[in-house]
Amino acid sequence: MRKALTAVIAALTIISISGCGCGPDAAIQSSSQESSSQSSEESSSSSASSVSSSQETEDPSVSPTPEATVTTTPEAETTPEATPDPNPTVDPSETASNDIVYLLFNCDSISDWRVRAAFTISINRDAYPSPAYGIVADGITDSSGYNFEDGAPSPGNIFSILKMMYPDYDFSDHTTCCNVAQELFNEAVSEGSFDTSASVDFVMDSDISGFDAEAVASTWETLFGTDVDVSYANGGDYDSALSGGAYSVIAYEYPVGENDPMPYFELFTSGGIIPSFSNGLYDGFISDAAGTSDGVERDSYLLTAEQVLFDAGAFPCAPVCNV
Repeated sequence: MRKALTAVIAALTIISISGCGCGPDAAIQSSSQESSSQSSEESSSSSASSVSSSQETEDPSVSPTPEATVTTTPEAETTPEATPDPNPTVDPSETASNDIVYLLFNCDSISDWRVRAAFTISINRDAYPSPAYGIVADGITDSSGYNFEDGAPSPGNIFSILKMMYPDYDFSDHTTCCNVAQELFNEAVSEGSFDTSASVDFVMDSDISGFDAEAVASTWETLFGTDVDVSYANGGDYDSALSGGAYSVIAYEYPVGENDPMPYFELFTSGGIIPSFSNGLYDGFISDAAGTSDGVERDSYLLTAEQVLFDAGAFPCAPVCNV
């Protein structure tokens, strides 16, 4: 089933991004999504029973020769030993429900995708017990019963385009991620796409637990030399900031619901949780996924849509952790 899924994903690899409503990034037409797939098959022949007959002897002192030993292997024991599944099916009864925390970017305020990408990949997710490398919360399964995000190329879809831009880099290493983040950020600054003298307005929902906004802000200030102003809000004040786009970056906790990845993807369609973000290609894949009854095909549309979400010109959000 996973082979079929990855094969379909490979066929849907994106060559270019179109329809992105994120400021000057519309001029950037790059990227291909690459979905690596691996498959292994083992085959093994059933062992046949071998029976050797021998002549009986009347002399009890005579021991039977080795050839006279009868060896049989029951059919039930000839089944080849199964290779352990690297992505075991998730048992919902053994999987805790997870909320997921994102940082949402105001794509008007932070208009260059490279800056948003730099902020996204420089977050030290190693500091969290359950880090997030895609938009779907841990424990939400695909049509085959596997953890949905396990279907994305390792270490996660947030690195899809960057792995193609920097093929020799190991994005599972945080130091490497920070180095690439600085390169992306400096490129944007050198082209006048981001003003480092302007403060980044970071709104934190004070009701979110298990996420350290101050640590993230400190990382950004150290790496990029820009001021990050963290403010705390809750209730109506937070809701007003979120809906009105009164932020550069805002922390958002999405509560786990039914075991379905689709609601997570619908957050980022045009008119969704980020008013400043719109991407026609992404919207198209979500529409395709909603219009099919085939589970594997639906999974592949969604995984490809996630690659589009973290392609050149996009990066509207930074998944951080499951809480």
